[in-house]
Amino acid sequence: MNMIHKPLGYSLCFGAMMSTGCAGLDTGNGDITSIEVALSVTSGAPVDSTGTAFTLDSARAYVRYVELFLPPGVTCDMLTGIGSSGGGDYTVSCDGDKIQARGPWSVDLLTGAATPPMPAIPVIPGTYPRFDIRLEKGPDDVTLAVTGVAPLNGTSTPFRLSLGFDEEARFEGTGIVASEGVISQAILKLDPTAWFATLPLSKCAEEGDLEFEDGVLVIEDGRDDCSEVEGAVKDAFKGSGDLRDRDDDRHGDDGRDEREDGD
Repeated sequence: MNMIHKPLGYSLCFGAMMSTGCAGLDTGNGDITSIEVALSVTSGAPVDSTGTAFTLDSARAYVRYVELFLPPGVTCDMLTGIGSSGGGDYTVSCDGDKIQARGPWSVDLLTGAATPPMPAIPVIPGTYPRFDIRLEKGPDDVTLAVTGVAPLNGTSTPFRLSLGFDEEARFEGTGIVASEGVISQAILKLDPTAWFATLPLSKCAEEGDLEFEDGVLVIEDGRDDCSEVEGAVKDAFKGSGDLRDRDDDRHGDDGRDEREDGD
């Protein structure tokens, strides 16, 4: 296993937000470049099985590590001796058929901002077809924390969801092309419209099968049709991933170029 440790404040290949990659680091198989990873949600709102839309005010996930699966013909031996770039305190290793950047990170899913910042991961140029993230419980024993509001009985009602679990989520697509001389972007998108799709949450709330605390609907295992809420949300969360590059994401979730809505 090849491993690089990145201590806080140290950067051999500086510039996670710059336009150049790790030029000058050569393994004999071409220059090392980088892929910058970001995790966030799409613009859609969670909708339960009754058609009730839940507006998100906050959504945060705790990520232990990110794995990039190697393109055909690329091996870990090609990555020997490289430095790592980006910010934060993390390690990068390569073993078998994947590169792993290990944090952990607390990620704001609405903005994509991570604490500490997620790294630009050093890679060999090529097309990377699959990314996995490991979701684990943070220091507060919470993996996924969500708050927002929902229209219940004609009233805008706050809700909260707090789940603790240790699982992997897979992101696949046409692949992220890593080219020499630039930092590519892998945008890992979660679709929140699927999170509550199998659950009649608003009906359960109105019928007393879910609890309220100080006027806040608590989305957790309740009674009857909502007796297994946590498992259903966890499975839907894991299965809602989509892999995009920067150009895919710029077109937004409705296929239009988001720049058309701005200047």
